[in-house]
Amino acid sequence: MKVVMFWHGGSSYSMFNTSDKNDAEQFASLKDAKEEFINRAHGFDPYRPCVEGSSAWIFKGRGKDALGGDCPDYVITETKTGAKVERA
Repeated sequence: MKVVMFWHGGSSYSMFNTSDKNDAEQFASLKDAKEEFINRAHGFDPYRPCVEGSSAWIFKGRGKDALGGDCPDYVITETKTGAKVERA
């Protein structure tokens, strides 16, 4: 299942805009999106420093289908050991 993630890095980052295609990141699966989220949330991504309290909205489907959405299918939140995925 392809998904689109709109990621927010916490207080050090501006909030995403679901109407902006540049904020929409496509992944082949929810598992892939979660793994990328964990890499950022736990400091494994050197391009995104100072990430704390991150979260993400996940929409099923392709990027164009998610643009302008205001109710995600899933929400990912940071935990001490990884990430928690919940239905929205």
